Amino acid sequence: MGVKVFRSELQPDSESAYRHWLSDNPDGYVVNTLKTASGRASKSDKRFTRIHLATCKTINPLLRLDAKTGFTTGRYQKLCANSFELAESEAKLVTGLVSVKMCPCI
Repeated sequence: MGVKVFRSELQPDSESAYRHWLSDNPDGYVVNTLKTASGRASKSDKRFTRIHLATCKTINPLLRLDAKTGFTTGRYQKLCANSFELAESEAKLVTGLVSVKMCPCI
């Protein structure tokens, strides 16, 4: 299985689809990156791109105690994969970064 992108401009139901992916792939990885990423390794990409476990509370609405919404409808998109290597290579491709920061959850 490849990388699944969740982004409101690509799917009208991106929030629901993202929640389903998280539920179905608890051992997966999620790259949180800006929708403006253009493969040019911008300062913003370096600052805001992170790889998380699917079970990380910062990117998983199923595990949050608050009512935060808009995980794929705001400034960010989610790139989801079943392996760390695939998530990392996709993050590098989308952002142009040489290395991608990991969340402390990993």
